[in-house]
Amino acid sequence: MLVNAYGAYAGDKPLEPLQITRRAPGAHDVQIDIAFCGICHSDLHQVRAEWEGTQFPLCTGPRNRWPGQCCGRPCDGLYSR
Repeated sequence: MLVNAYGAYAGDKPLEPLQITRRAPGAHDVQIDIAFCGICHSDLHQVRAEWEGTQFPLCTGPRNRWPGQCCGRPCDGLYSR
């Protein structure tokens, strides 16, 4: 499944909209709808390839506020606020 994201294709390139391929959610996954997302200074170091091991394309910004949707029986009784 294709999803919209922000990321960079190289350490000397700016963040830009891109599409990434994700697998479909499985029985033990939680699907989330991201309403807001931000990046921190550590994300900037990573996207600039200032830390060893950066692989591109890179999508960053894991801090977000989201409503969740459980996808399988193991998620029964879980919810987000």
